[in-house]
Amino acid sequence: MRKRRLTYALVMGVVSKTLAVTVQWLALPLALKALGTERYAAFLALQALVAWASLLALGLAPSLPRFVSAASVANDRDLQRNIFQTAIIYLFAACVAFALVMLALGYFVSPSKLVAIHGVAPGQIFSAYKAVVLLTCFQLIGSVAPSIRGGYQELHYSYTWAAIANLMVMVGLFHFTSGTSTIVTFLITIYGPLTALMLIDMVLISIQRPYLVRGGVQLVQTGKRLAPQAGNALAAQFSYFLVSFLPTLIVAHLAGTQATAAFGSIMQVLILAGSGMNLIYQPLVPAIANAYAHHDRLWVRRAYFRAASLVTLICGTGLLIDIFFGEFLLHRWLGADFLIPPLLTLMLGIYFSIWMINVMHFNFLAATGSLHRVGKAYLIEGLLSISLGTLLTHFFGTTGMAAGLVVGTACVNLWFMSLQVWRQVIRPIQA
Repeated sequence: MRKRRLTYALVMGVVSKTLAVTVQWLALPLALKALGTERYAAFLALQALVAWASLLALGLAPSLPRFVSAASVANDRDLQRNIFQTAIIYLFAACVAFALVMLALGYFVSPSKLVAIHGVAPGQIFSAYKAVVLLTCFQLIGSVAPSIRGGYQELHYSYTWAAIANLMVMVGLFHFTSGTSTIVTFLITIYGPLTALMLIDMVLISIQRPYLVRGGVQLVQTGKRLAPQAGNALAAQFSYFLVSFLPTLIVAHLAGTQATAAFGSIMQVLILAGSGMNLIYQPLVPAIANAYAHHDRLWVRRAYFRAASLVTLICGTGLLIDIFFGEFLLHRWLGADFLIPPLLTLMLGIYFSIWMINVMHFNFLAATGSLHRVGKAYLIEGLLSISLGTLLTHFFGTTGMAAGLVVGTACVNLWFMSLQVWRQVIRPIQA
């Protein structure tokens, strides 16, 4: 059963991620062409401004599969219901608070000032700001669906919805380029379909397992059960925000619009590539959690070495392509006039490789419930990366920010996470 469902998830994941890569590959150059450099930079900066909202989930997304899987293996329906309802109730309350605070902030401080973009009409920026806040809220609530599916080893459902959403986005992009081009239109075109379908999947989960929504919920007790694992996952997500989205805002304030467009575009490519790498991690996490719940440690060990070999091969190949063809490919993609500072693609390519190794180790530790002290390491990594990046941006522009990210990620979790996997996952199996 575990192997069959892993196969389902891998097949649908390939379809979903292929469509996602195609959509994003088309979306950014189309957006740059249709919106222009100023509005395109505003789109990137607005994304970065609200990206921290993912922290409101308090690490639930990477933590839930392990707990749901354990409850499912034990056939404990009460615990499954408590986990499901606790996650939804908390996320709904968090999103209401986030929306109220961010919308109120937008009325007191001009969103144009928040994102340091002054070449676009303030009214258009404000409309886009409200749209991105509301879309982020719905995305956050829907984000629990793949985690619950993962706990039941049903990620093929989530991947199917994602594939349908990407097809809808492709259709929407053609309309976007032929009609009136605004930041709001582009935001809804890109993020609206998947958000809506994830919310629909939440309803479908409730229909398939009606016991999840029938009966009371022990919020405090369930929260205490989830807190230790989720707390470390939250710290990791906070670090991810620091190194993936905050740098774009810092560059926007320190280096100007052209630099923001260049740096933000490459970071979008890396985030897209990281999402593609989830094709490896996401199906593995529920499978590992299931194997761990069944005390099948040998399967976990074999899965780790296979995943490590595949990640090393992909990152090594990608880095070689980046070294020899990175700047050329970006110019072919975004246009010959697009300004890319020397060494920027190389530095961010190295950063991506280190980042992916860290993510692989994090997912294995999360799936086995071994995130002890990982949260502290991620906080140190994020703060070190941003501090160095901000300092170096003053002297070397966007290349300095990229160098700060490389040094920060290499100095902390590249060795610490490897050591934790050896101690918590591999060595106990050998013993």
